Amino acid sequence: MRMAIAVALVAVLAGTSIGDAHTEAQSATSALPARLRNVDVSQAPGPQAEVRIAADPRSPSRLLAASNSDSDPGMRVYRSGDSGRSWSSEVLPKPPNSVASPCHADPAPAIDGDGNQYVVYIQSGVACEEGGEHVTIRVAVRTPTDQGWRYAADSAIPEDPSGSFDDNPWLAVDTDPGSPHYSRLYLAWFRSVGERRLGFELSYSDDQGAHWSQPRIISDSVVDAGYPSLSVAEGGTVYAAWHDFARGSLFMDKSTDGGQTFGTDVRWPIRERDLGDCPNGRPIPAQRLRCIRSDPTVIADSRRGRVYLTYSDSARNGSEDVFVAAFDSRLRRLRGFPHRVGARERRPTDQFWPTAALDRSSGRLWLCFYSTGAGQARTRASFSCALSRRSGRFWSRVVRVASVPSDETRAGASEFAYGDYEGLVVATGEAHPIWTDGRDLRRSSEEIYTTALDGSAFTTGRTRARQVDVSRARGAQNEPAIAVDPSNPRVLIASSNSFGSPMSVYTSRDGGASWRPAPVPADKPNGVCVGDPGVAIDSHGGQYFSFLRDVPCGESEATGLFVATRPNPDAGWRVPSDTVAGPLRPGTSDDKPAIAVDTSSTSPHRDRVYVAWARAVESEIHAIVVSHSDDGGQTWSPPLPVGETTVDSGYPSIATGPGGEVYVAWHPFEQDRLMLALSLDGGDHFGAARLIDVKRKRSTCPASWPIPAQARRCVRPNPIVTVDTGRSAYRGRVYVTYENQANDGTQDVYLAAFDRALKPVLGAPAGRRVVAGSRVRRLRYRADQFWPAAAVDSLTGTLWACFYDTAGDRTRLRTWFSCTRSGDGGRHWTRIARVASAPSDETARWASPLQYGDYVGLAATDGIAHPIWTDTRRGRSALREEIYTASVPGE
Repeated sequence: MRMAIAVALVAVLAGTSIGDAHTEAQSATSALPARLRNVDVSQAPGPQAEVRIAADPRSPSRLLAASNSDSDPGMRVYRSGDSGRSWSSEVLPKPPNSVASPCHADPAPAIDGDGNQYVVYIQSGVACEEGGEHVTIRVAVRTPTDQGWRYAADSAIPEDPSGSFDDNPWLAVDTDPGSPHYSRLYLAWFRSVGERRLGFELSYSDDQGAHWSQPRIISDSVVDAGYPSLSVAEGGTVYAAWHDFARGSLFMDKSTDGGQTFGTDVRWPIRERDLGDCPNGRPIPAQRLRCIRSDPTVIADSRRGRVYLTYSDSARNGSEDVFVAAFDSRLRRLRGFPHRVGARERRPTDQFWPTAALDRSSGRLWLCFYSTGAGQARTRASFSCALSRRSGRFWSRVVRVASVPSDETRAGASEFAYGDYEGLVVATGEAHPIWTDGRDLRRSSEEIYTTALDGSAFTTGRTRARQVDVSRARGAQNEPAIAVDPSNPRVLIASSNSFGSPMSVYTSRDGGASWRPAPVPADKPNGVCVGDPGVAIDSHGGQYFSFLRDVPCGESEATGLFVATRPNPDAGWRVPSDTVAGPLRPGTSDDKPAIAVDTSSTSPHRDRVYVAWARAVESEIHAIVVSHSDDGGQTWSPPLPVGETTVDSGYPSIATGPGGEVYVAWHPFEQDRLMLALSLDGGDHFGAARLIDVKRKRSTCPASWPIPAQARRCVRPNPIVTVDTGRSAYRGRVYVTYENQANDGTQDVYLAAFDRALKPVLGAPAGRRVVAGSRVRRLRYRADQFWPAAAVDSLTGTLWACFYDTAGDRTRLRTWFSCTRSGDGGRHWTRIARVASAPSDETARWASPLQYGDYVGLAATDGIAHPIWTDTRRGRSALREEIYTASVPGE
């Protein structure tokens, strides 16, 4: 804000009653969730406005906010220690060498990685009533051991000798411990000397604000600019944005050396121009006197290589709307942007003063702003929010978070109305918007309000994921596998058994929207000699395809495990001549392999490839063995037994932890148990096996159960081990999803969870079984859920489970492939949602005798799950069973 030198409360036009306004404003936004509680933060005399908020990165329940407060002798600061449920309020002490009754405005709070708190603001160098162009920036500091606030220096930036006006300060902190500039404070502002704007300036401090670097001008050139914004990405890259009013554009730039140098400005044109008596802005019915501006905010999402720019702009219908633009990390524009946030308007409504924040763990962007009604209701505004999916292209409906609308055209309102900006911060998945609220102007003037949002009331308009036929091959396909490239989430590979067509590896370069097949390995006749595919991708994009092959083909003297490799999705596959265990000996039986790559950046065995499988040599007893490769699949370690070797076992799965831990789960058939083992030395040794659960009730199917949907092939527990290797609160947690028989004789999918050392946390090992998924209401008939797959999104920590579900068919014959997810470490689950829009039926006369096979696949990253399954919707054609997939957002 261009700080006013004198503050006066003015009487303006009286408006409609609050009760009427609440009803009319509903056309622009959705109703406030009943459980949302608005908290009056300030509870101070006189008007408060222009508020910002910050969270402590060490202890996210600690929040810090600051606002203008016209009746106070200093800047007003608010602090909360319980995630915003309650607040304390205080006025900052007068800075040293400060005149009596100085004017103060434009606060910006921040908290560094050590818990030190900062508030910067502008203050006049003379008494408020004297006016003048002597305005400088103050920095108040409070360390965790301080009893109160103090000032590290008289002024952050020396004043120009001829008198200068510093405006719009923005404070940002580098909170990434891996950054070379960890805990560096960045201060940005605009300076004017006389009538001349000097530009967008930046300075930084490495000693808690005691000393600041020589200011440097970020902008290449400036005519008349304001409203700066900064965002510090992981690794220390600094992004900046601002508004150049004279050139009718927003601008962005970045620094990769801690703010010492910046590149070439990137221009983003907007429609907004000066209107009426508003310098550098335009009037709207809700803020006629103060007017509104675009107020750009830059947000860096370094984990996904994106930079967002949020702002408001004039719409074609004459209203003010809120927009999002997106760029890559080099500030190159991404297609599909700008994106307008909010529902299509039948009549003009205004959305203004946007504020944005990123949930770094999930990659979801929060955007909050004032939103008005239409017609006469355009004078009344409700603070509202929306939540994006990972890409920023799909947004939830706009939800009112202020329980009562405000009307700054009514008598008793401040001439500055809502001011020039509001605040928003996200901490541990919870958003904390904070805003100026005029719900009770007669009693208390404008107050500062906040609330806490967890995202459950925000759903995107995209409700069903598009399903894609991956295989499009004649004959039956089943037992699919899928993997996503950890370095490029748009690259996926998949494969499946194929009967009637050669086995193929399918590649997608567009996030699963389309697929290209590549037959591998060359095989005769028609795929019957290879099976049980598995796929994996390392951190450099190297790809691995595991499969079984009968040698010689058609005679089955031996079955061996092979792993084909290629360095990238465009290269050809290298198919080895020998098995993982070396030259194949007659009488060898390798079965049901699982493959995984250690992609954790904190692992001493990063990019080590592991395979686990059931192996028998001249014996009917299959033992679970593990082998690994450190040279991209060229050579492999000798197979190492895991667990007992005298018990026939199968269905292993394998996963790695954030510190290089290796976990293997499997099913010892004769013991009717599910087991789990851990290696702490990269798969060279495994400890004693731990019990996951006991398989319930034997049946006529060996080690399995017949169910109506798969009575010929039967179904088995199929334990799938997964590990949270990301940065969520559950980092290192080990999950096993599996199938077991329920009390009513149907099949259910269950979860067991362990800590890194395999101490039970949830599920049967901890004393009580946990069922994966929930229902809107309890079914009045029996249904089966079988062949589960599981995956953990390493970016969000979300645990996904997908499976075939017969709910919807009382005969239990037809299935719909479905998914559920948990965001709290497996304790609670979302409702089971169908991913397949059409049912499958493997009991039909034309169905393959292998029916659905023995497993399905699932991969998850970047907020998106990619399930893959056998589907019979095209079963009456020559295609028979096909392999389908979908990209399912983790809303």
